[in-house]
Amino acid sequence: MMRAMVKYAWVLLLCLGCKKNAEALPDAGAALDGGVSQQEVLKVIRAVRPQMEKCYDDAHAKKPELAGKIVLVFAITKEGKVDPTRAGLGGEAGDPAFAQCVLDILVKQTFPAPKIVTDVQLPLDLAKRKGADAGAADAG
Repeated sequence: MMRAMVKYAWVLLLCLGCKKNAEALPDAGAALDGGVSQQEVLKVIRAVRPQMEKCYDDAHAKKPELAGKIVLVFAITKEGKVDPTRAGLGGEAGDPAFAQCVLDILVKQTFPAPKIVTDVQLPLDLAKRKGADAGAADAG
């Protein structure tokens, strides 16, 4: 059975200290073809970002060369859940324990239920903190 799905990548400015950047994105609040909107994804990820930063901090303490720039790659099901078989990490994760820690947090999240499966690619720089260089994009 063929599943309807939409594929699109968001290059989002996920700087928690600069909400204006996310609002400046074109169609930041609009869902594409019944998928979860960028704004809805950002809301969920912002809520768990401190947990993901802790994953980075723990891994960085053991491997100071870790950059913290990652790309969350995942699919949101029609039920609003993250499909664990379609969740992964790209970018410069560089440490399996760090990657697993972030993925463990990601797959527990619930998003608004879309009409179709929504694929997301979300750049994120966990080395940058709220308020630090708030005017810069941390998506890389």
